[in-house]
Amino acid sequence: MAALCASACLREAASGKQKSSAQAPCPDQAAELKATQQFLAENRERYRAALKLARQWVDHLEVNPLELRQAGIKGKKKLTELLETYRQLDQALPAEARAALMARIKAVAAITYQPEYHDLQKVSDEQFKQDATSYLRAAYLLDKLGLDTKVYRQEIRKIQPRLDGHLSQRGVHQQMAFSWYYRCFGLKEPFPLDQSF
Repeated sequence: MAALCASACLREAASGKQKSSAQAPCPDQAAELKATQQFLAENRERYRAALKLARQWVDHLEVNPLELRQAGIKGKKKLTELLETYRQLDQALPAEARAALMARIKAVAAITYQPEYHDLQKVSDEQFKQDATSYLRAAYLLDKLGLDTKVYRQEIRKIQPRLDGHLSQRGVHQQMAFSWYYRCFGLKEPFPLDQSF
């Protein structure tokens, strides 16, 4: 709780807003900052070791969404989860590890440049419903990782009528997610998706 209060105080100080003298003062921010820095210093090596182990583990995974679907597994979802893991690692690893990491990310993402990956026009309604969110999420992650998504975005526009058609049957949380992705990809909403918020 003290950390949350200290965080709020730091945000107030950064914005130039000060509490009035009638309100209770914030806890000692210097003490909070010192405790945080000490914790990070004491655990830095454990953190680096955990990152290394995580990287080794995910680097051994092979995720082919089409093969996984044949086995009854949501392949596009698994690919998206792997890309999300690599995005987190990309933000956490030191600069000298980035080149090798990006080579691995490109290898994982290679399937998304194949025509057979972009099959949402042809799949059943059930399969479409299972894959649609992950399909958009993968494009978003590739974009954030700095990879070329020009063709992927074209494929998204091709399936937009089908996306539009199923949104009214989606729950509130899914509509919230699609509202975000529609804005990210500059898609015209079939109805105000932000009403779900």
